[in-house]
Amino acid sequence: METIFISDLHLSDKREDLLLAFKNFLLSIPYNTNLIIIGDLFDYYIGIDKQDKAQNLVKESLNNAFKERHIKTFFIRGNRDFLMSKKEALYFNMELLDDIHIINTSYANIAITHGDKLCTKDISYIKYRKIVDLPISRCIFALFPFFLKKKLANSIRNKSKNTKRTFSKQDMEKYNITLDGLNNLVKEYKVDTLLHGHIHIFKEYKDEVLNLKKRISLGAWDKNYSYIKVGLDMITFKEESIDKLIK
Repeated sequence: METIFISDLHLSDKREDLLLAFKNFLLSIPYNTNLIIIGDLFDYYIGIDKQDKAQNLVKESLNNAFKERHIKTFFIRGNRDFLMSKKEALYFNMELLDDIHIINTSYANIAITHGDKLCTKDISYIKYRKIVDLPISRCIFALFPFFLKKKLANSIRNKSKNTKRTFSKQDMEKYNITLDGLNNLVKEYKVDTLLHGHIHIFKEYKDEVLNLKKRISLGAWDKNYSYIKVGLDMITFKEESIDKLIK
């Protein structure tokens, strides 16, 4: 059975083109295929919102994929939707996987992860994730009224959009995946191949650290979209114009 991987769609009510692209992409997937979404499915996620057009489209589209095309969908949390619980993932007809998921094939031992936790030089973010990943932190956040959660999320999102940042070499190193992060992953999970998103760069890397033969990074969905396909005997990856999915 083939498995298709996508990441960093950042779906929202403000991007009708991406909503249509996602819907049509699902329709292009062959029957009896696994789909794994490697984080940042939504532009931001703070909980189920039945008034949210993007959430409703995901739920409906994945439900149709399950029933009509026998596509089983899995989800790995990203930095924009790490608050999603197993129960909430099921609401969207997805099965939640661990932050690092391993697939063993005859030709590779593959790790799949969003990628944010491999950016080990972004120390403040790594500390933040450790705190918010604690069950007690999630319980406290769950008690907040939804309107307050949404207000906080919009505030952070707008601030990020309105802040212009000039990236120096140091900035690029800080917000990128590090060799230390890769080394730790390979040593702990004994893998030779890595598939991830997060950095929004569509690229293949080879032999960066000892025993890691290949790393494939998915791009974010915007003017282009990209996907990875793991089959019985090989890994393929492709990037195409988003126009192919919305015409």
